Amino acid sequence: MKRSFLFLFVLLGLWFSSAELHACNIPGNVSMSNRSGTSITINFSSSAPFHQVEYGTMGFAIGNGNRSTWASSTTFQATSLEPSTGYDFYVRDSCSDGTVSNWTSYYATSTLCGVALLPWF
Repeated sequence: MKRSFLFLFVLLGLWFSSAELHACNIPGNVSMSNRSGTSITINFSSSAPFHQVEYGTMGFAIGNGNRSTWASSTTFQATSLEPSTGYDFYVRDSCSDGTVSNWTSYYATSTLCGVALLPWF
C-alpha cells in the first residue's frame, strides 16, 4: 500500500510540475506608445514567439472585435479608427509547445479628437 501511494504521489507531482513548465504565460506591461485621431500603437512584453491582439470599441466582447494575425512583434498598430473614440485592447501569446495563453485584461485608451473644419465667412 505504501509503495503504490508513493508511486501515485510521485506521478501526480511530475504531472503538476510538467503542467507548470509548459504553461503559456499571459503577456505583460501592455501600454500605449502613440496615438492619433485614427490610430493607436500599443506595446507589451512577452517571451513567447507569437502574439495576437484583439481590439474594438470600449466594452466589446472578446471574439467580436478586430483580431490581428499571429505576429512576432511586441508592438501593434490599430489603424482606420474613429476620432474621439474609446477602444479596448487584449493580447495573448502562442507558445512553442502549441499552447495559447489566456487574453490579458483589457487595456483601454482612446483616439485623439478629430479636426473640425469651420466654415469660412
